[in-house]
Parts: sequence; C-alpha cells; structure tokens
Amino acid sequence: MGFFYRQIKSELYKHSHCLLLPLHIILPLGVAAVFLSYYRFSSLRILEKDLLYTQFIAVAFPLVIGIITALGAEQESDAGHFQAILQTPGLKWTAHVAKLLSLLIFGFCGLTLSFVVYGAVMMLLNPGGMALGDTFIWTLVVFMAHGPLYGLHYWVAVVLGKGAAITLGLFGSVMSGLLLTGLGDVIWPFLPWGLAGHQGSCYVMSRFSSHSYFFYDRIVLSQWTLGFMLLIIAALLIVWGKKFEGRYDGDL
Repeated sequence: MGFFYRQIKSELYKHSHCLLLPLHIILPLGVAAVFLSYYRFSSLRILEKDLLYTQFIAVAFPLVIGIITALGAEQESDAGHFQAILQTPGLKWTAHVAKLLSLLIFGFCGLTLSFVVYGAVMMLLNPGGMALGDTFIWTLVVFMAHGPLYGLHYWVAVVLGKGAAITLGLFGSVMSGLLLTGLGDVIWPFLPWGLAGHQGSCYVMSRFSSHSYFFYDRIVLSQWTLGFMLLIIAALLIVWGKKFEGRYDGDL
C-alpha cells in the first residue's frame, strides 16, 4: 500500500511540472469567467443559467478528458516508450492505476475549481441561487459521471496514441450534446456520454424544487449503470495492465 501511495505521489509530481497543471487551472477559471461575464447581462433565470453551465461542462469535458489522458500517456511514451511502467517492481497494473488516479485527482480539482468559483460568484450576484455546499455535491455528481470516460480514454491513449484519444474525446463531446436532445431521451442512461449532462441537470433542478434528485426519471437506473461501468472498466484495466508490454513504435 505504501508503494502504491508513492506511485500516485510520483505521478502527481510529474503532472505538476508539465502542461497538465496549468491546463487544470487556466481552463476551469476561463470557462467560469466567460459564463459569469455573459450572465451579468443575461436575462436568463438562475435555474436556466445553472442548467446551461452544467450542460456545457458535460459536452466539453469528454474532449478535455481526451486531451488530458493523451498528454498523460505521452509522458510515459516519451520517457523511454513506457519503460517506467514496464520496469515497475511487482504488479505492472498498479502503475497504470496510479497514473489514472493521478489524472482523476487533477480532473476533480480542476472541475471543483470551476464550479466553486462559478457558484461563489453566482451567490454574490444572485442570493437566491444554489448554496455553496450544494455546489460541491453538484461537482461530485458531474465528475463521477465522467469516471468511465477517464478509463476508456486512458486505455485508448496508451494503446492507440494521443491522436486516437483526442478524436474519441471529440466524438464524445458530439455524442454528449446529441444525448441532451430528444434523441437521447431513451438511451442516455446506458451510454457513458449521456450520464453527466442528465445527472447534472437533474441535480440542479432538484435544488430549485421540492423534489429529490432521485425523483427524476431514469436517475436511479443511470446510477446503477454508472456503477456497473466503473466496475467493468476497473476490472478490464487491471487485466490489461497485467499483460501490458508497451506500445509498438508503429502505433499512432
């Protein structure tokens, strides 16, 4: 357990000394600043503003995940074609899990920064809006819904390369947008790209009504689906990580 902790600590240190750190600070603050600037002059209701914000995050985040996981995988590829992972003492899969967990930690901190800055300023501008404590839960709902995508994108980035991971991220953003329309009314609980937008939106609506978050249609089903996806992806990553032998030079 101590060795695994040191692996995560090492990954966080590496991420802190490359492009990943400024990306997780500048991008969240930039998104919050753009929306808050627009909302100062917008006639939208508070509920509509919060829904628009969470849905934008849900649509944009798959592409961001694609870019982030691509950068994380390229760190290892550039440093001797994954030799640091291949030479890990003991179980090789722990190196992949540590890398993925470190990216998840950075992603959660970045998303929290964006939502908390947005929520705090909205509280000042609109005292009747969402409480800051609810903003933390809002962040957690949206972030956890993206958990399966982190695992999927990391695998694609390592096996197929950064181009494939970013392309998948772009596809995911398009899918997330489509699943927020009427096209996704039936199938969104079963697809990883449909979870964040709908779950985040339902949480926002629950804060402005007397209904519980779990009152909304298909939320319970989507939570079961999310849990199942997380378990399956975690198991597959461990099995794959045990057999990982690097990436061929011809891979993209």
